[in-house]
Amino acid sequence: MADLATLQTWKLEAELALHKLNCGQAKVQVTFGSAGENSSVTYTAADADKLRAYISELTSQINRLNGGPVRGPIYFSGC
Repeated sequence: MADLATLQTWKLEAELALHKLNCGQAKVQVTFGSAGENSSVTYTAADADKLRAYISELTSQINRLNGGPVRGPIYFSGC
């Protein structure tokens, strides 16, 4: 697992990417990974739920390192 500062940076980048998608940008790219091993993922508006899940996972990891509650995403199914 990455350190706290790295996780917070990744979360901030992912939240910015989600904001851009919500504002109408067609595609956004999120980079993650440790130095020398960076990877990136491109998200479109259709992938916004995946990006939200990634943000939720980062939040859980940050909370775990801070000793706070660890919560996962809540999914609702339609009728």
